[in-house]
Amino acid sequence: VVDPGQAREQGCAHVPEDRLRMGLVKGFHAYENAILGYHVEPAYVEHGFLRRSSIIETCRRWMQGYDVRPQAPMLEATSFSGGNQQKLVLAREMEHDPDLLLVGQPTRGVDIGAIEFIHGQLRRLRDAGCAVLVVSSELDEIPQLADRVLVMYGGRIVETAPARLLYKTPRHPYTRGLMASVPRLDGDTDRPLVPIEGQPPDLATLPPGCAFAPRCKDATDRCRSERPPLVESAPNHLSACFFHDRLAA
Repeated sequence: VVDPGQAREQGCAHVPEDRLRMGLVKGFHAYENAILGYHVEPAYVEHGFLRRSSIIETCRRWMQGYDVRPQAPMLEATSFSGGNQQKLVLAREMEHDPDLLLVGQPTRGVDIGAIEFIHGQLRRLRDAGCAVLVVSSELDEIPQLADRVLVMYGGRIVETAPARLLYKTPRHPYTRGLMASVPRLDGDTDRPLVPIEGQPPDLATLPPGCAFAPRCKDATDRCRSERPPLVESAPNHLSACFFHDRLAA
């Protein structure tokens, strides 16, 4: 396990999935949260003491740049809406010029206006040369942000391809099940939704074969006893399914 401080020193920044539990300290003011994890850097410390006035001005500048409302560095974190809390965390991590940004559920629980702004900031950082890894369960959000998508099930990658290719021709039954189980605005809006039957696996007791086999209507004895490798199903498209060719038909 990498120490968070060491990860930051190596150019890795992190926006956690649970902003209130892992991204902010509820009782801290906004300006204190704005340097959380970076508070030992020379820009914020002088002779062993925090440069409070400088930190407040830095926080105010970031609030303006990331449209955090209200722009009040002295407010406690819990006084902001979810979207503004998220933008404050994003500002802190993005403004330290990371080489790699890890983002968990970037727009969960935020309003429409904040979603558009957050997406724009993530694309801006990507275009500036930063590697951005987004973990999201929002299927409509992923193609708006990702160049390449990795689909995971049971703790393993089961399919990966460029975003447009994967959404057009999914080659794993779990991916196809996801696409069929949620409403889509870019397809037939009258199409009935088809749920994925069964329950996700217990990661502590995964089955010997394909982890998705107990929920897959096309699973065979081979699927239940042998784990399918992640192989090239098509150019630049990998799938961990013995029947990926059949799925592409």
